[in-house]
Amino acid sequence: RAVNIEMRVVQSSPILESFGNARTFLNDNSSRFGKFVELQFKENGSLIGAAIETYLLEKVRLVSQSRDERNFHIFYEFLASATAEERKKYLLDELTAKDFTMTCGSGTFDRRDNADDSEQFDELVDALGLIGIGNNDMEYIFSLLSALLHISNLTLLSVNDEESKVEQENEHLDQVLTLLGLEYDALDAALTSFSIQIRNQEYVRKLPKEKAEKGLEALAKALYGALFKYIVRTINDNMRPSSTDKKAGSIGMLDVAGFEHFERNSFEQLCINYCNEVLQQQFIKLVFLAEQREYQREGIDYSEVVFGDNKEVLDLIDKKGHGIIAILHDQCKVPGTSDRTFATNIYQQFQSHPRFKASRKQKANQMFSIVHYAGSVEYDITGFVEKNKDEVPKEGSQLLESSSNPFVRKLCAIITEHHKPTTTGAKFAQNRGVGHELTTQLRDIRDRIDATQPHYIRCFKPNSDLRPGDFQPALIANQLRYAGVLEALRVSRNWFSHRYKHAEFYERYYQLAKDELKDFNGSEREKCQLLVNMVAFQIWELMQETDAVEGDDESKNMSFRVDNVGLQVGKTKVFLRHKTFEYLEYLRGRIIVNHVNKINALLRGRIARKQYKKRMTAVMSAQTYARRFIAVLKAKSILRRNAAATKIQKTWRGGRDLARYKLIKLLVAWTQAHFRGWEGREQFRQLQEDQKKRKEEQKQILQEKQRKLEEEQRKLQEKQKKLEEEQKKMEEEQKKVEEEQRKLEEEKKQMEEEQRKAEEEQRKMEEEQRKAEEEQRKAEEEQRKAEE
Repeated sequence: RAVNIEMRVVQSSPILESFGNARTFLNDNSSRFGKFVELQFKENGSLIGAAIETYLLEKVRLVSQSRDERNFHIFYEFLASATAEERKKYLLDELTAKDFTMTCGSGTFDRRDNADDSEQFDELVDALGLIGIGNNDMEYIFSLLSALLHISNLTLLSVNDEESKVEQENEHLDQVLTLLGLEYDALDAALTSFSIQIRNQEYVRKLPKEKAEKGLEALAKALYGALFKYIVRTINDNMRPSSTDKKAGSIGMLDVAGFEHFERNSFEQLCINYCNEVLQQQFIKLVFLAEQREYQREGIDYSEVVFGDNKEVLDLIDKKGHGIIAILHDQCKVPGTSDRTFATNIYQQFQSHPRFKASRKQKANQMFSIVHYAGSVEYDITGFVEKNKDEVPKEGSQLLESSSNPFVRKLCAIITEHHKPTTTGAKFAQNRGVGHELTTQLRDIRDRIDATQPHYIRCFKPNSDLRPGDFQPALIANQLRYAGVLEALRVSRNWFSHRYKHAEFYERYYQLAKDELKDFNGSEREKCQLLVNMVAFQIWELMQETDAVEGDDESKNMSFRVDNVGLQVGKTKVFLRHKTFEYLEYLRGRIIVNHVNKINALLRGRIARKQYKKRMTAVMSAQTYARRFIAVLKAKSILRRNAAATKIQKTWRGGRDLARYKLIKLLVAWTQAHFRGWEGREQFRQLQEDQKKRKEEQKQILQEKQRKLEEEQRKLQEKQKKLEEEQKKMEEEQKKVEEEQRKLEEEKKQMEEEQRKAEEEQRKMEEEQRKAEEEQRKAEEEQRKAEE
């Protein structure tokens, strides 16, 4: 049973990390919820059981993530490791983290700590089995995760300014309805409408698209929050002690997020920082007040030191009836309230509070600042009222109750335990609200811390780049401030920061008064008191010298008293202030340095004499070997020079002859090239002259032919002119003969015959002229070809 319980306690960690951790800007495995783990033991010290309580799960991460951040690990692990069979079972097909709004909002999908999501999921499945969650329950859990992924991709359409509806054509709608066991009409009615009860009569009103989308986000956050509670309860049920085991004691481990200060801080950061303020107050009470009790127990005379008390901040946040959380709770009760009305109330209520700041610019943007113990943080009021309500509409609860999926109905019962459905703000009293619930939980945590002996573990991140051995001072200083460690160090340095038991103090500093203590026989406390009295004056003189150099006249005029030195002897310890400790160490170091110098002088003298003798022997041997070595080097140098000179001469002569050969070869090649070039150019010139002569001869022949053709053409033109003149004469004669036409018909016929013959001759002449033109064209063509 003990081994089984230990294994289950160990295996609960990867389960809670998968469902409650996420990558943030500074941490790749940041816990986005607080938890208190109680380990229960029997009288013999064996572990018999454990219980886990969780606080402030950051459900808003489901609907929005900042740059360089991821959603909860489980979604990426589930998608990265799902097999083909599981994808078919959970209706994921080939979708990845880049395909869902819930996982791709920030554009960041991997982890910088080299953790593999697929391997992490395998470890998660093994852990769920070991913790007692069966295969059927695992299938229900993974089905719900798939449904949440698909819900993030649902879209709503505006029917008009006052109405909306769920888009039926959305490709993820069928998967949501199947995995959650719902009907479309029921889902559409629950998201896009709400009912009002007036005088025992119910009226249904439609919601615009923006409010319907808020309802869809609230439904997703409520389902995931209920799933997380279900897993924690299942873990607790399987780690509960058996009825035969009797609890004898317990160890509680509280793990909450550290102080947060981002570029944009909202309601989640206020709750986390409020939790850290409460723990800081406990730290002040348990550690700093314990210091005072020890001084009182030892009989030390101490002066009160003012240290940072954060009671003003706690009253500002959680004071009953007047704190920020109380005002927010009252605002949520009133119908029709908004972030603006809440902002107006706190601006009026805390305008003169020393820890509350709100400039005109901040008021215009609905923002305010709180001066925490770690510094001032600016908060954005947007979403405060809605996030504090964290309620599920009545229609949403009824929708889940109507599901055919028994696991969804089981989660619905968890949702309605603390968040009863409401329709108006007047019924908000039934829902305590996130801030009010956190105040109650923190009050319980305070009681537990007061009833136990607490120990604090501060975790610091050395750098923001996840590199080993790289310490960034500014980052570490901020973490020290946020953790309240710097305040603790400041107070510790102002009080008695160093303390020794009597025997330890006497053993460490007796050299400062060795002569006075040599023959003194007394108790350890009496010896320490005498030692303190002897060294106090030495310290006072050093303080006077230091203050004179620094110009501190007040300390210079102070009279000597042991108490003024900052050194007191208690019942079992000697207490020193930090400055006194430094002076005491200086005096002790000065004596030690004197003794060390004497010892060094003796030892170094003896060592120097031995080294001198060894060095003289070594010098003689070294000279002998050096001279022999130099002689050998000279001989070898002469031989090397002769061999090198011969080699240089041979190389130089070979290089000279080679250069001559190359020069002659170059001249011969140059001469040949020039001669062959001249010969080729002469041949080319001769060919050009021959071609030129042929062209001129052809040109003369063509010109002669052209001249003859032109002469014949001229003759033809003269003949044609004569014929024209004769024709003209004939026409004149014809005119004369026309009058005698009747009488001279025979003469006319003869003349017509002659005229026909003349026309025939004219035709022949035109034919000859055409042939002459053709020959001229051919001659011109030949001349053109010859020129080409």
